[in-house]
Amino acid sequence: MSEKNALKVDKRKSNELIKLLRNLKLLDEDLKIKRTDDFIIVPLLRKPTAEELEKLNPVKPTLHVDIFAPRVRISSVKDALKGLIPDEMLNLVPSSMDLIGEVAIIQVQDELKPFLKMIGEAVLKIYPRIKTVLVKRCLISGVFRVGGYEVVVGSGETETVYKEHGCRYLVDPVKVYVSPRLGYERLRVASMVKPGETVLDMFTGVGCYAILIAKKVKECKVYAVDLNPNAVKYLKHNIEENRVQSRVVPIEGDVAEIVESSLRGMFDRVIMDNPSHAKMFLRTACDALKRTGGVVHYYEFRPESDLKNKVLEEFHGNVEMLRRSVKSAKMRVVREVAPRIYHVVVDATIQ
Repeated sequence: MSEKNALKVDKRKSNELIKLLRNLKLLDEDLKIKRTDDFIIVPLLRKPTAEELEKLNPVKPTLHVDIFAPRVRISSVKDALKGLIPDEMLNLVPSSMDLIGEVAIIQVQDELKPFLKMIGEAVLKIYPRIKTVLVKRCLISGVFRVGGYEVVVGSGETETVYKEHGCRYLVDPVKVYVSPRLGYERLRVASMVKPGETVLDMFTGVGCYAILIAKKVKECKVYAVDLNPNAVKYLKHNIEENRVQSRVVPIEGDVAEIVESSLRGMFDRVIMDNPSHAKMFLRTACDALKRTGGVVHYYEFRPESDLKNKVLEEFHGNVEMLRRSVKSAKMRVVREVAPRIYHVVVDATIQ
């Protein structure tokens, strides 16, 4: 480490000095500022000119020369944990997490449980907007599709506003299903909807598909169905928040019963984003389509070995057993959810 030009100033003037130095492009951001009880010593990129010193005069700095330590830039949770947990544990720290508004959701291996609070504090340090960190205790399951979560650190407040593609959603991930990892997929599907279509979102949650479609396509109607009363409560709020009341119809209940009783043959497009149970509802989707046919977006979890042919072959066969036919179908991988297990979608035109 070599000596650097610096400015020494009363610590009460520190914020003002740093702002001035940044405006003058004099502050060396790669070195740590030194602090004493009464002063701060700020490293400079070069010695100030007389004109620059004149502009700095309001804070009354003193020219100084000193040696500074390099600033360590912390850009990840792993970086923030270096030196705090054993090195062999660092590789187990997750590199990604779900950030939903002011809530972060992490999933950790059993070996990391003794360090859970440290990991949570590191998340708060890296993501200043996050107020609550949750750890996922069990997988998403049940008819309401919610996971088991526990507060690690933070305020403990889990209701938050999640923003995606210009839409605002009030959500509580402890009570309802919401996944920020499907943002691109929702935009992709919404971009396929044409003016004049009537769309059924069979498992709508808080309305991330339905509301986005209604925002993008002004001449459409989306029926948004969910069994979870909490999801429908948030759905209704979000419909009003995003001003799509005239285009989204919220419905609480079992989608199979609702289609059977009042929605048969009404839809140009059906979204089946419930990959754990979509196969059970394929008959309902086909019944919901108009007699002339329409488009189905069918989601499943499948192993890598099924991707080449099996997904489409089974889909064709299952539709034909329901006395419909597949005019065209394409499969794409949405994301990998576990080693060699994939969330896939079949975009199919059904007659």
